[in-house]
Amino acid sequence: MSFANVSSPSEQMVRLCESLGMQHWSVEKLESFRQLFITAAGLAGNGSPPSSSAVSLSSSFMGTPNDSPNSGTISLPPSPIVDHILRLENRVDSLEQASEGGTIKRRTRPTRMPDVPDASDADSDQPTPQSTRVGRKKRKLLSEAEVEARTYLLTQVREAIHTIIGFKTGGIMPSKGGPQLEQEEVEAAEDSDSSAALQPVRMLPDFSKNMKAKANLAIMTRAAKVVLEAELDNDDSQVATECREAWLTKATLLDLARAVWPGLAKIYKDQQKEVEDHGEKKRKEKSAARRVERRKTHAGLLAKALEPFCKERGLDKDAVKKALVHGDWMGDDWSGDEDGAKTQEWRDALYATRKITEEERDNPHLNVWERRRPVWMNQKYWETINGLVKDYIRTRPVEMDASGAGKATPREPTRRIDCGHTTNWMPRSESKPYDFMVDPEWAKTEARKWKHWATKEGFPEGLPEAVCLEMIGEDEEGGM
Repeated sequence: MSFANVSSPSEQMVRLCESLGMQHWSVEKLESFRQLFITAAGLAGNGSPPSSSAVSLSSSFMGTPNDSPNSGTISLPPSPIVDHILRLENRVDSLEQASEGGTIKRRTRPTRMPDVPDASDADSDQPTPQSTRVGRKKRKLLSEAEVEARTYLLTQVREAIHTIIGFKTGGIMPSKGGPQLEQEEVEAAEDSDSSAALQPVRMLPDFSKNMKAKANLAIMTRAAKVVLEAELDNDDSQVATECREAWLTKATLLDLARAVWPGLAKIYKDQQKEVEDHGEKKRKEKSAARRVERRKTHAGLLAKALEPFCKERGLDKDAVKKALVHGDWMGDDWSGDEDGAKTQEWRDALYATRKITEEERDNPHLNVWERRRPVWMNQKYWETINGLVKDYIRTRPVEMDASGAGKATPREPTRRIDCGHTTNWMPRSESKPYDFMVDPEWAKTEARKWKHWATKEGFPEGLPEAVCLEMIGEDEEGGM
């Protein structure tokens, strides 16, 4: 039987035992603890345990109850355990007194309530709640007039920031810690910026820190103020009348400045990376962009070259063009090696084809493009489509000018030479090649190494199987 179910203990002692985690102990276990406690108390007082007849512990729950629950208690010798028990009893008393007025409430810290805009604060510079700040709304949530206002004001804020920091499009982006513009560059930026007259003081951003940094926030705040003053004085402003109240505020324009800032930071970081790698990344990006354009050009040439091909075979030229002309299947035209440089090794590889002279080989500015086959493409199919393009370039008709006089068309402004190299440019999912276009050996050994590689089965609509096999140098029986 647990001690908590005994009718004799006082409520105070029950609380005390609960605080010690002893409320479910059996009476026998409590008796053992009492003896241990008495022994410990005696040792703490005089070094020898007192007799059981000299000391008893709160007989209110160990013996026969008296009129007073604590009447059987005798003062114990000084002991840390006794002091602890007394402190606990005092704590119980204080808690009981505090709880007489009701449930004890947990203490909380005061928190600031969000400001509720008042009609009298309409002209205040304080920002309105985020939900009503038009400068932070998604474009799709804006009306047509608001979209026009936002686009116009973004441009004005961007130009104001450019002027404040002395940046000119295409030039160096300045920052604290470098680079910093020379005086001539600052003056050139001022002359080129329409809003230069609005701000005589130059400020330097700090792109090593985020936009909340003091220097950066000061620039954005100034740009917002400059644009606001200019637009309020501009009777011909492009901001619609119904949008002026919401959009021509310091808070809204500051939001637009925050939207512009990441673009400025990116320009700075890209320029710093270019300095660190000596422009290598930028050169490769430009080289890759040129190759994309050359794929499009070659696709246009192939489309033209397929017209006589289809006419000879009685095919629908539009269907055949749709089936065979995709920029992702055109291969690459490289104007240098893998790094975009016209190195001696690259020129030697071209010379090995016997299609350039020794003089051209030794020319570091050689104007030749190297044709590179997609690594997945059937060699014979590659030769077929490139042969069609070469024949078209060689035999294409003479263009006529406005007067009707013939105007010679350049046969091939830039020569293309195939050195047998390949490119790893892969087709997108929407332009999967047909099985017959793929090198069977590559499909067997390499295709599994490319994630998401897929092809189209069968043959294109409007292009008979016999013609497809002809393009890869096979007949319908599989012979060459």
